[in-house]
Amino acid sequence: MRRVLQNLIIAFTVIFLFTGMFLYRKSEYVEASGQYTSNITIRNTSPLELENVQVKFNGAETVTIGAMQSGEKRVIEIPEEAKPAVTVQVRGTSDLAGKFAGYFSGRITDGTEATIYLEEDMTLEVSSNVIDD
Repeated sequence: MRRVLQNLIIAFTVIFLFTGMFLYRKSEYVEASGQYTSNITIRNTSPLELENVQVKFNGAETVTIGAMQSGEKRVIEIPEEAKPAVTVQVRGTSDLAGKFAGYFSGRITDGTEATIYLEEDMTLEVSSNVIDD
């Protein structure tokens, strides 16, 4: 009886610790003010005009930016339905360089930027400062 009671206490302790770790990890995406991240920045550093630029959050909510000029920067509001945002996909096209896309997951903060740039082989790429957990 005593052995069974010890095993139950150990099992409940382990379950409690795992639950606490899960809740702590989930809370990392919440800012100190208790609010989720509200926006990210999309920056076009390529010399090309981009068309049909779209940003998809968590694989579901899509925000359409449309056209972006060379050197243009846009701050995109994250839809309420997509908060907390943990994945971001940026995609679009250009007449000269074709399609581009970038997918990022991790800690999305108000300082998160996705940068669209032109590679040496004349293809468009997307990079980001997302902290990969």
